[in-house]
Amino acid sequence: MTESANTAKQSLHIKNTLTNTVEPFTPITPSQIKMYICGPTVYDSAHLGHARTYICFDVIRRILEEHFHYDVTFVMNITNIDDKIVKKAEAIFSEFLKSNVKYVNADSLGQEQKRNAFVECVEFVTRKYEEEFFEDMRRLNVKMPSFVTKVTDYMGEIIQFVEKLVEKGRAYVSNGSVYFDMVKFVEEGGQRHFRDDDAVINEAEEGSEKRHRTDFALWKRCKEGDLYYFKSPWSNGRPGWHIECSAMGMDVLGLTMDIHAGGIDLQFPHHENELIQSRALTDRQYVNYFMHTGHLHIEGLKMSKSLKNFITIQDCLKKFTARQIRVMFLNNCYDSTVTYRYEAMEYAEKIEKKLFNFVSMAEAEIAGRERFAGDKAETSNADSAHNTTDTSGVDGRVQRSTNMERSVTRVEQEQTHKTEIVIDNGEGGEYDNRPLTDDDDVVYRDESTEEDANDRTDQVNNTAKDPYYVINKRMYGPLDQNDRMVLRMLEIAKKEVHESFCDNFNTYKTLTAILNLVTIMHQKMYNCSGQIVQLVLDYIKKILSMLGLEAKQEMEESMLPNIICNFRSEVRRLCKEKKGAQELFHACDVVRDEMVDAGYVIEDKGSESVIRKKQ
Repeated sequence: MTESANTAKQSLHIKNTLTNTVEPFTPITPSQIKMYICGPTVYDSAHLGHARTYICFDVIRRILEEHFHYDVTFVMNITNIDDKIVKKAEAIFSEFLKSNVKYVNADSLGQEQKRNAFVECVEFVTRKYEEEFFEDMRRLNVKMPSFVTKVTDYMGEIIQFVEKLVEKGRAYVSNGSVYFDMVKFVEEGGQRHFRDDDAVINEAEEGSEKRHRTDFALWKRCKEGDLYYFKSPWSNGRPGWHIECSAMGMDVLGLTMDIHAGGIDLQFPHHENELIQSRALTDRQYVNYFMHTGHLHIEGLKMSKSLKNFITIQDCLKKFTARQIRVMFLNNCYDSTVTYRYEAMEYAEKIEKKLFNFVSMAEAEIAGRERFAGDKAETSNADSAHNTTDTSGVDGRVQRSTNMERSVTRVEQEQTHKTEIVIDNGEGGEYDNRPLTDDDDVVYRDESTEEDANDRTDQVNNTAKDPYYVINKRMYGPLDQNDRMVLRMLEIAKKEVHESFCDNFNTYKTLTAILNLVTIMHQKMYNCSGQIVQLVLDYIKKILSMLGLEAKQEMEESMLPNIICNFRSEVRRLCKEKKGAQELFHACDVVRDEMVDAGYVIEDKGSESVIRKKQ
């Protein structure tokens, strides 16, 4: 590990909700991070509140791995044993039996056969929503965890965990259920991190079975008539919710983990009890840093299934792209409370468009300059091999005259095309790094006023009106004033992005820095050398990828041959019929519009046309 990389790691600070302070981050093992996140309870479709948590920690994981160069072991559990799951299975059990040929005579099933059928029904529910969840994550571009743990695979470890707590006198058996003794834990010096000592855990156990109202269940005996249960030394029943994560987390990550992540709604009682029972078992610190995403509100209320106040991920993806959803969350600090509004999604759409229009335009500009450099080299080689004429003659004078005319034209273009930094403090060339706001049109204003190709279908031979566009074929060569200015802006952006990562993964500041750099590049791109544009483009794409905003776009390549062939046929027909320029321009517009459907945008800039990928 280089010295600079170590320095970068030392400067990382994160909000530790165990202490409710921003602290320097120090992992247990240098260069390695053990991280656990509470996964879904798979009884229904995931909603945007879930999406926010998993997207935000996906970004944090990527930054830890790709920017700070940590080796992150990332564990996610799947809660596939829960009362909500059982209720869901009970609601569909009759239909499940009718649809399964194995149980065509459902009314004649014995108790054991009925229980086996219900277990299958529970597994059908959990499998359905687990697969749906991971498909949602795939569409949202959330990376798969290093390990996925399921409660049903850990029944042995969970029972052993509870047995040891009973043996140590920190849990007790009551009428076939097992409860954690909170009073004894506090008397022995145990600490509650997220609530005071009298906070009550709202669970479904009968109060008479517990010694104290703050005790919580480690094992719950099944009720009479229950069909879904597991055998244990105390009773047939199911594990308590909190014990599951402790057993699974310790199995993969050991007795102490670096980071435990999850939504703020899990802080109490789930994470509170998880900490307490783990400390009671090992007498060691279970988690060094807790990180929680803030609430996601809709219509003034917390987004929640229990409140019937939520939007599923699938429904949101019908209206907005995965990138737009991610941008909306990235435009806020991960631990802040966010209100979902349609206006916020529209704003995220504008940010996405600005970012990826730049990527597409810069890629097209570089490709054009590289082609020009290649053509120029071929022409130069051909002239050297075949031209034996004295260039001091007439042809030479004509060539020198042409070159001089091009130089004069270039100077006139540079003089006519006035470039300026829009984000300023009133002094040319200085830009203001103030935070972005929803009302800030200056920072997010796209200075390239090009029109969307989809909005130009009724016009003929449209030219993108970019006030900063000038013809510049320079790919390499000595740096000029514009090149050096952009390099300074790039270094400033890199510094700001690094500082935003170190500041508790403040992606709001990250987006601010990248959008400011994009605004500058919209103004300066056509004045810089191609290699400078490439440097900036590579850095912006690197950070976008780190944020999970890769420029992915499926192209309909199979459409291209037909478009080209049809265009050729149309041009030949027009020529044979001796049609005028208007008809030719219309044919060009038609092919331009068809290319949009194939995933490409053709823009007319002056006397040239530029093709770029649609983003």
